[in-house]
Amino acid sequence: MSDKAWYLLGVGNRYLNKEKYEKAIETYEALISENPPKEILVRAYNDMGIAHAKIEEFEKANKFFKKAETIKEYSPNFGVELYNNIIKFFDFLDLGEKVIEYQNKKEKIKSAFNLFEFAA
Repeated sequence: MSDKAWYLLGVGNRYLNKEKYEKAIETYEALISENPPKEILVRAYNDMGIAHAKIEEFEKANKFFKKAETIKEYSPNFGVELYNNIIKFFDFLDLGEKVIEYQNKKEKIKSAFNLFEFAA
């Protein structure tokens, strides 16, 4: 199952990168219905959040970011990336208090796992 799940995640990401958000969402939904391992599921939820945010479906985006957050411990390195995406989401919505809240959460993960970020 894991190979198929990674493949579907890659297909969804290609759609996401090509700004084909509806196709990305369809692919992530198919992936999620396969009951993938949690380290893949957390990424699928995160990417669903991004895709929904890009088509301005903000409530759905928030729902998927929250789902990803509940299972982020399956991939601490990815937890930092997830929080970066959530921070961008709340910043776009001009929700400064949420931005600060998630910046603090990101820093806690980085400290707990001795992680660091490369500047993009």
